[in-house]
Amino acid sequence: LMCNGLVASYKGNMLLSIQFYNKALRYVEKEKLSEAYYESVSSCLAQIYLEINQPDSAISYLRKNEEIAKRIHQIDLLEETMRSLSEAYEKKGNHTEAMAYKMRYVDLSDSLYNNTEFNAIKNAMFQYEASKSENAILSLTQEKKDRDKLITMQRGWIVTLVVAFIVFVIMLVVLYRQKKQLFLAYHELFNRSQQYITDRNGVEENSSKESAPSDTGKMLSEEQHNAILSNIVRVMESTDDFCQSDFSIDTLASLVGTNSRYVSEAINEGFDKNFRTFLNEYRIKEAMRRLADIEHYGGYTIKAISESVGYKSQANFISVFTKVTGMKPSIYQKISKEKRNSSL
Repeated sequence: LMCNGLVASYKGNMLLSIQFYNKALRYVEKEKLSEAYYESVSSCLAQIYLEINQPDSAISYLRKNEEIAKRIHQIDLLEETMRSLSEAYEKKGNHTEAMAYKMRYVDLSDSLYNNTEFNAIKNAMFQYEASKSENAILSLTQEKKDRDKLITMQRGWIVTLVVAFIVFVIMLVVLYRQKKQLFLAYHELFNRSQQYITDRNGVEENSSKESAPSDTGKMLSEEQHNAILSNIVRVMESTDDFCQSDFSIDTLASLVGTNSRYVSEAINEGFDKNFRTFLNEYRIKEAMRRLADIEHYGGYTIKAISESVGYKSQANFISVFTKVTGMKPSIYQKISKEKRNSSL
């Protein structure tokens, strides 16, 4: 009710404001609230009546406040009431009463000033002590927050490090198992490659087959075919001419004692492969022998080995070697050295 009265007075609607304040007074009386509530409402009503130039009404409420202030020993309230009564009597034209209340107001003001000074000193000391306590509490609180933050951060780092360590260990285990499996696979391939080195490209099997009727379009009879195959195998097995970088089908035909067309037909029919594939297999077999011959070729680089078996391009050699054996020549050489050292 008092808030509504205050809003109405600010809007300049004094009549509405007085109505709200009167309702507030009735509420105080009805609920039997303390005299402080009554004093608060009557002060507002007195101020409004002064503003609308009705000093008699204002004096009525101020006199009631004077009684209350004296009864409850409220010096500051009494001082404010004396000032308002002086103003009300001045508006009414009663200068004698106005002066009397003004003198009482001045006396109370001096008394209040002394009390105020004393209270100000006490308040200053209290505020100083309170400020010290507050600063100490804030400092301790901040210190605790910083410590908790540090502990939280350290816990976070510890958890992160533990997780990272676990992941690292798992990765190590996985890598170890993969490396072990790869090691076993490479050794299995190496063992198979040793059998591959001893293979003779199936020439015996092809040579021992019964002669089949000659197909139309073949240039060689079965006897000629088998004879050329035997000579080809003899040249490839008993010489290392194929390790020359310029070794060609014409070179092989010259060593066999025939022409390149017959050699090509014999290889295609006898081994079911073309000359280039046939030559690569012999060169790779020889490269495997040399990579495994640590005593004579242990100091050779992969490039040197590839050139020694007729490859001009190291990259081409590595590609063909990996395709034939399933592993790179460097790994093949490493396993060969390990097996030699273990045998010693």
